[in-house]
Formats: sequence, C-alpha cells, structure tokens
Amino acid sequence: MTKTGEVLGKTAARHTSEQFIAFLTDLVANQPTGKAIHVIADNLSAHKTNRVTEFLQTHSQVHQRWLRLFGQFLPVHKWYLANEAYAATCRVGRL
Repeated sequence: MTKTGEVLGKTAARHTSEQFIAFLTDLVANQPTGKAIHVIADNLSAHKTNRVTEFLQTHSQVHQRWLRLFGQFLPVHKWYLANEAYAATCRVGRL
C-alpha cells in the first residue's frame, strides 16, 4: 500500500517465479527512482528461487517480507484483505 492508500497487486494464472519477477519488474518500473518498495509475500517456493534472489540483489530498493506460517499470519492477512476491499471500493489502479 502506498502513502496514498493505493494497493498494488497482480493476479496470475500460474504461480511461477517468472511471473513473480515480472510483477516485481512492474513495481520497480512504476515507482519513483530510489523509492523503497516493500513486498509482502507468502512462503510459496516461487517467491524464493535463485532468480528472485538475484532480482532482489540487483534492485536493492525492493525489500521482501514474509507472512508467518500458520495462525500467526492472521492479523497481516486481515490487514491485506481490508486493504484489498478498500482498493476495490475506491477503484484504485493496479498493475
């Protein structure tokens, strides 16, 4: 979510590291240069490949955060759903 309340997200038919890297590339391309980007991701293996690690090392402004496993992530999950609902209501632009 940006300071303006904008939530950036993207859906994909398959959950591959290539599609995740494409999403990260879109984020970097559409944010001001030098702006820190924090990505909240689940523990899907596609988010942890060598290609993703290389991308993150190349783009130091992108910081990946992980949801906790099992019940501990519930508050973050509720936060995410609330922001998704708000974004849908306000018709906030998405990547």
